[in-house]
Amino acid sequence: MYFQGFLFLSLYSIQCYMSYKFFFRLLYVAVLFCGVISCSNEVDASQEAREDSISVYDIKYPLPNLMVSGHRGIKNHPELPENCLESFGELRKQGNLIIECDVHRSKDTVLLLMHDNTLDRTTTGSGRVVDFDWADLDDLQLKIGDDITDYGIPKFEDILDWAVESKTILSVDIKRSVPVDLIIEKIRAKGAEDYCMLISYTLKQAQKVYKLAPELMQSVSIRNLEEYYRWKQSGIPANRTIAFTGTRRSPVELYDQLHLDKIACIFGTLGNVDAQAERQGTDVYRELVETGVDIFATDRPLVVLDFLNNMKEK
Repeated sequence: MYFQGFLFLSLYSIQCYMSYKFFFRLLYVAVLFCGVISCSNEVDASQEAREDSISVYDIKYPLPNLMVSGHRGIKNHPELPENCLESFGELRKQGNLIIECDVHRSKDTVLLLMHDNTLDRTTTGSGRVVDFDWADLDDLQLKIGDDITDYGIPKFEDILDWAVESKTILSVDIKRSVPVDLIIEKIRAKGAEDYCMLISYTLKQAQKVYKLAPELMQSVSIRNLEEYYRWKQSGIPANRTIAFTGTRRSPVELYDQLHLDKIACIFGTLGNVDAQAERQGTDVYRELVETGVDIFATDRPLVVLDFLNNMKEK
């Protein structure tokens, strides 16, 4: 009887031990499975983030999708002023990846966003931007027409931080009062090279920028075949060039040549073409796509973005 009792207890202990091991093995498998699922979700999330962002060095022909560059952010927004971080954020939230901004400087050499040489049109101040220290400009509020907003003038360095964090490309228009080396220095200091292209209006300016910062992408004015052939002789490589083809329609041959060099083409619809499209409809934009335009620099970024998304779905 004692032997039977001992045998029963032994067998029960073994069963419990095996059940204990089985339980922890099952628990280990469950944890491993959850880990795999979690990693899979992280990969998917990472993949989604990559699909919603692009480095400036990826802007070359052919682009995966046609793109929009919001001129001064959302220039004609009823509530958000131009060259304003809040309007940039709204545009980025809608899926837009490129924003054009204007960089000025204060009297004490603080870089800031402002299109005009004077404060009168877009702020509560008056006078030339370069006549004021940043401490004075920081107290001003931005305006839309005569309406005063709650927003202030942003510093360029804060816009760079935002661009890196949000993975938004800035098309940087440097005002004449600003030495280009100050812009380059600030971009490098913020590690924003992947998200900035500098606008060069002349080939001479583009060559200067390339000499100072060969790593940076540039939007170079190439509006006709003559300017294209001059660019070919400039020493600026195609992998640092995005062609701004102007605000007047260029011949298809220009786009064909630039595309052969793997260069993406920006066309400025801001002004006349945007006004024409507002009157006649978005077929005006479709004609430009057929000509070879890859990126629309526009005062109507939300409208053009919606048009391109609908065209892609058809």
